[in-house]
Amino acid sequence: MRKAAVAAKLTPPSTLKCALLGLVGMVGLLISAVGPFKVPFAETLAKTYYRQAVLGLALMVALVAGVAIAVVKLFDPNQFKDQLVRWVHERTQRDLVLDGELRVSYFPKLALESGKASLSQRRSAREFAAIDKARVTIAWLPLLRGRLHIDSAEVDGLRAQLLRLKDGSTNVDDLAHDLAAVEAAAIDLDSLRLTHSSLQWNDEVAWQRGALSELNIELGRVADGVASPLTANARVDAPAAGIDARLQAKGRLLFDSAAGRIELARIDATLDGRALGIDNLALRVKGDLTALPRERALNADNVIVSAQHKSGLALYDSVLSIPELKWGEYRLSGSAASFDASVAHPDRRATLAIKLPRFEWAERALRNTAAQAQWSLVYGDARLRASGSSPLTLTLDDGPRLELPALEATAQLSHPALAAEAITRLAGRIEVDLPRRNAQANLTGQIAGNDAKLDVAVSDSAGRRRWSVDAELQRLDLDALLATSWLARWRDDTTGIDLSLLHDVAAQGRVRVGQLVVAGVQLASASARFDLDRSALALDPIAAQGYGAQLEAALRLDAAGATPHLVAKGSVNEVDLRRLLADLGASPGLEGRGALSWDVAAEGASVGSLRQALLGSLDLSLRSGALAGVDLRAALLDGRENLGKRVPAQQREFDRAASTRFTDMKAHFDLREQRARGQMLELNAASIRAAGEGDLLLDTGLLDLRLLATVGRGASELPGLAGVSVPLHVQGPWRAPRLAFD
Repeated sequence: MRKAAVAAKLTPPSTLKCALLGLVGMVGLLISAVGPFKVPFAETLAKTYYRQAVLGLALMVALVAGVAIAVVKLFDPNQFKDQLVRWVHERTQRDLVLDGELRVSYFPKLALESGKASLSQRRSAREFAAIDKARVTIAWLPLLRGRLHIDSAEVDGLRAQLLRLKDGSTNVDDLAHDLAAVEAAAIDLDSLRLTHSSLQWNDEVAWQRGALSELNIELGRVADGVASPLTANARVDAPAAGIDARLQAKGRLLFDSAAGRIELARIDATLDGRALGIDNLALRVKGDLTALPRERALNADNVIVSAQHKSGLALYDSVLSIPELKWGEYRLSGSAASFDASVAHPDRRATLAIKLPRFEWAERALRNTAAQAQWSLVYGDARLRASGSSPLTLTLDDGPRLELPALEATAQLSHPALAAEAITRLAGRIEVDLPRRNAQANLTGQIAGNDAKLDVAVSDSAGRRRWSVDAELQRLDLDALLATSWLARWRDDTTGIDLSLLHDVAAQGRVRVGQLVVAGVQLASASARFDLDRSALALDPIAAQGYGAQLEAALRLDAAGATPHLVAKGSVNEVDLRRLLADLGASPGLEGRGALSWDVAAEGASVGSLRQALLGSLDLSLRSGALAGVDLRAALLDGRENLGKRVPAQQREFDRAASTRFTDMKAHFDLREQRARGQMLELNAASIRAAGEGDLLLDTGLLDLRLLATVGRGASELPGLAGVSVPLHVQGPWRAPRLAFD
């Protein structure tokens, strides 16, 4: 028995026990090496049983790996599809359809991936959203610690339908309620990507439809208190709003649950395409946006909105700057705002600058705000500068309406045609009705030092702008206003006529002038109605009073083609010709009171070509007047001795001191081929009647008339000449012609 006991003590332990003892020894050595104390017998056990320990550890690792592989191979996530579909339906009353396979991968991170899937509208079979595929990866280490940390989320081919009903509700209200219940601290996402997606919306309240296509969004880490970089791009299509453009944006997203703040900082967004009714628009927005949901407030800082677009040869630029903008309690306020715009064109340049020192929007209106503006225009040789200020009101009732109720403006105009800079000071009100696309201004003040009243309206229908003007001036002295050197250009035949300013302009209205001075002629109560329609200008009627007469005329100018076309008609009755010629600065060679009418037309691109192409007729009828240059009665008496004799014709030079009184005088001229062809020329004096015809050359001013002077049979004051007819030949410069009596 003693031998049996000794033998039992000498029997070696089993392999499993050896492996366990070896592991204990190796762990003890590790603790002894890094810990504050040494484990007894650890070194002995490790040396004695290390082979068994290594073998056991290898077997354990292999066992764990085998179990893991078996779980991976045998686990099929698709078997949970039905449970997931039921859970979604019970939770949201929406139908989830999983057309694609569900896949799970475990290395290097846990990943869940799905194929095509769709979600219906709430309590409806209509599709709300669908995806082509989605992938979510989860970090292992936080998961082993009992915390879910999503490493990345990717969604490809998302298609969603957003709808706002007539009652104001939307088809995402239930989902938004569930998202609002998620605590911000529970959100921790390293990255989020949305690619090849689209979003369509239908607003039954505003009757708007639109879509975001080719939508791509990429976010960095999304976690409470962590700033995340954001990039996005999409194509925006909203036909009712006139938008078809490409959108690109980037910024930094931050939400802070403790502070109750959501921040989108360093915003830099661009929109290229058609927007705001403008083609080829490049719109850029920069700034910082902060939302405070608890306070129902929204703040924007350093907002800069710039726009640029090109139309034909014109380049338009505009910049809106707002340093600080606050929204809260249905009020929008800002400390300042400025708007700068410019138009650059080979033929013209314009700038506009508007500043608002402060503004506040409340109750659908912008009130108690003052605006300051400066405007400049360079068009050819013309320079216009204007500035003004006014209280400003903007209301949204019945559509946006803008009012400047107390405008005070000053403008300076310089042009080679002006003798000096023309200064205008006006005050009044301006109203702009955006829904009806019209505006009107009622202004009074001074234009070039004279009292004036100006009513202007503009409307835009189907993209065509039409102006309406009613202007009234107390006095207008064009002789003092216009430069002498500029007026002299119109006496040069080579001076071209440029009417491009009238192209594609539509305007109508009336101009009234109490006293009008032009070329020395003084008129009273002058007025003209005008109608300009696509380069065709009509002034009809034109009316004025002067020199005891009433002027009535009409003028039509067609500048649509390369060569302007002019038509003028008119008449003046009971005019005092002597006073008229005296004010014109012409020699008073003709006196009398009577009527003048004309009907002429011309076509040409220069002053000379217009005169050469002059066509029409001119009629003159005078009574109780005098014709200067010759005393016809004395000339006949001087030639009485040569009656019946063959002698050379008597020549008489123009004598300004001499004149022939007449009871009536009539003349009709046909204008053609650069000459005025006089027909039915007739002059009746007390005892003499002269009649005939002739020409006036318009380019040289040479006169050539052939008349027959007949003495009445009862002319006792012309003894020996009664019943005699004497041919007269009038020729030479029209200002001082020579007379020949045959």
